[in-house]
Amino acid sequence: MLNLESNLSLKERRRRRLIFNMLMKKFCPNCGSEDIDMVTGGITGSWICRKCGYSGSIFPEKPIIMEGSAKISEKLTKKNKKSKK
Repeated sequence: MLNLESNLSLKERRRRRLIFNMLMKKFCPNCGSEDIDMVTGGITGSWICRKCGYSGSIFPEKPIIMEGSAKISEKLTKKNKKSKK
């Protein structure tokens, strides 16, 4: 990950990491498709790709960039602040 956060405050970096972790999408390491299903649950779980048939417990994740995600994150942080009071 690039060090683009170095000039941000610690609080802002934590907030952005929280948002980043919430907006992730698993994809197939074999073909790159996002069309995957969970086969079994548990701690690690098992996943299968509908496109190529690859199955396993390790499927990487990539961030989802959504329009308006900053507004969503602001609402979540406001809600968390209110619930802590």
